[in-house]
Amino acid sequence: AVWLLFAVLLASAHAERDPVAAVSALIARVLPQQANMFVLQLVPQQQGQDVMGIASSGQQIVLQGSSGVSLASAFNWYLNDFCNTTYDWNTYTVDLPAIPLPLPPTTGLTRTRFAKWSYYMNVCTYGYSLAFVSWDYWVKHIDWMAMNGINMPLAFVGQEAVMLRTFMDLYNLTVADMQSFFSGAAFLPWYRMGNIQGWGGPLSLSWIQNR
Repeated sequence: AVWLLFAVLLASAHAERDPVAAVSALIARVLPQQANMFVLQLVPQQQGQDVMGIASSGQQIVLQGSSGVSLASAFNWYLNDFCNTTYDWNTYTVDLPAIPLPLPPTTGLTRTRFAKWSYYMNVCTYGYSLAFVSWDYWVKHIDWMAMNGINMPLAFVGQEAVMLRTFMDLYNLTVADMQSFFSGAAFLPWYRMGNIQGWGGPLSLSWIQNR
């Protein structure tokens, strides 16, 4: 099996190059009406560990972090502790207090990340209904991951495309041959673990290409 463990900073492909821009885009997705109240600052790690902080300057909320995930986590920290609300993975919405948003202390608060990696998901997560969600859903869920400090989710994305191309190129098998071998999308975790094959299929070529 081709297993891909990747460190997700944010939904944007530019997160590693510009974490401030990536988290600004995240905040604009979560709080489009209040996004201009936040100022983001990229700060250095402390003794090799990621850090995050929250403060205020004038009427703006200052978020600090040593990485994209740290900045997003600082945003979530602010929502939890100062707005008493949570960006949950059921509704992907937040209930805010009346405007203006409450301000953190000007002196600031800081936290240090003690675990370098936060692992998320497992082999079976990509079955069930998650096999059919759209990219719009993934954007929201990756935002949620970043806000909760997750930087190492397990991702089975594109595995069937790699297998299809390999067996067609090296062994002259056809798409139909492979479709009879692949399980349906909702059952792929068990197929990948070698428990079943062809169950609930055929797996459509459009699904493979879209993934």
